[in-house]
Amino acid sequence: MVDVTELFDGLADRYDRSAGYFAAFAGPLVELAEPAPNGIVVDVAAGTGAVTGALRHRLGENTRVLAVDRSIPMLRRLRRRRLPRTQVALMDARRLALPDRSIALVTAGFLLHFVTDAGEMLREARRVLAPGGVLLASTPGPCDDGGWWQHYGEVLAPYVAQVSQRRPTDMNDWAHDIGALAAAAGLVDVDRHPAEVHLPMRGPEHYREWLMSMGNRWIDDALAPAAAAALRDDIIASLRTHHPAGGHRLDAGATLWRMRAPR
Repeated sequence: MVDVTELFDGLADRYDRSAGYFAAFAGPLVELAEPAPNGIVVDVAAGTGAVTGALRHRLGENTRVLAVDRSIPMLRRLRRRRLPRTQVALMDARRLALPDRSIALVTAGFLLHFVTDAGEMLREARRVLAPGGVLLASTPGPCDDGGWWQHYGEVLAPYVAQVSQRRPTDMNDWAHDIGALAAAAGLVDVDRHPAEVHLPMRGPEHYREWLMSMGNRWIDDALAPAAAAALRDDIIASLRTHHPAGGHRLDAGATLWRMRAPR
């Protein structure tokens, strides 16, 4: 069994390279940082820098971005982007090496739904936020997809059952109530904003490759070769027969969260 860090270490070189899924949601997320802060902002679980790059594009010269992650290969790829006024650091979102009440803005793109204790991460964000400081986060959400994502889950289910004991540690099943956890962490003015994207794909094979560049890669890696091949065929068949665009378009939704520390 691997942990989540090892999983994403192995994905770093191909992570979301073929679709731009994270970047598509990063822009709308950072637009919620209004007014734009000065000083230092922190992008936790920055990965290869989708939100970091959007922050750098959105914020002025008086703002520095600290991008943190616990995957060294992800950070290595982010450093290669050479974003201006951006520092990259190895850091765990649950234990940020930052002073209390010191940060005007914290971002967390597609993190909170993924971990076993989102409340712990929200409490840590609350600790480092200055009075009135803002936390922006994104989690998966509904979209107009013709029911395909639900069908994809049904395709995965029997394969997940075969290897459930090998699920990476620290990985959750996406069942958090983010609003309730944010309130319990002492964050206020919790708002949610729906968003969705529709991105071109080259077809079912390309779509399946993109899926395997994401967190569900662990299922494919954990299966025996014959079962992994069967899963591949089932995903491609699902895209061809159940997807509204036959696997030639990525339809995805997100919930964009904005909350703040009390003043």
